[in-house]
Amino acid sequence: MRNTSCTPGLHVPQDLTLREVDVLELLVKAYSDKEIAVSLRIAVRTVRFHIGNIFRKFRVSTRAELLVGVLSKQRD
Repeated sequence: MRNTSCTPGLHVPQDLTLREVDVLELLVKAYSDKEIAVSLRIAVRTVRFHIGNIFRKFRVSTRAELLVGVLSKQRD
């Protein structure tokens, strides 16, 4: 796991791309797909693609599962 520079304490798998880390940081802040797209200046479809990759890499299928996994890793 690596620690991201923008969100102290947020640990992510090594195989996440930098863009997936950007998306994950905004997901943790409860941004919607559209808000993420606007913030990162990418299409909503691209955001959804990255979220799908993040779900696969964390082995989860919902945002709630993802957040539980990410936030519980912060406490370890």
